[in-house]
Amino acid sequence: MFINLSNHPSSQWGEAQRQDALRYGEIVDIPYPQIPVKIANEEIDSLVNNYYDLIVQYDEPTVMLQGEPVFAFRLTNRLKTVGIKVLASCTERVSEEEKLEDGSVRKISQFLYGGMREY
Repeated sequence: MFINLSNHPSSQWGEAQRQDALRYGEIVDIPYPQIPVKIANEEIDSLVNNYYDLIVQYDEPTVMLQGEPVFAFRLTNRLKTVGIKVLASCTERVSEEEKLEDGSVRKISQFLYGGMREY
């Protein structure tokens, strides 16, 4: 079982990333929670507990976890303590900037998938 816990639904992934994930089993998308800027530590811990409880219900999950760093760090640590593999997707950003007639700048970024790395 491959759990995608991020803001990037697997339906939008390229074929290379999808194939890497499928090596771990069926892909299940779990949307990353919205983490308010002024959230209290206790609320983050509560979210971590809720997501932990959700993830451990799956049989032998591997989790790709990417998003707000404090929540991701705490959940990663908790999952690893029970032997759950946690991964991050690695990408290379290729950006292009274009100065427009009105003086503003349009920036286009492309993210090229390069594999997954274990936490």
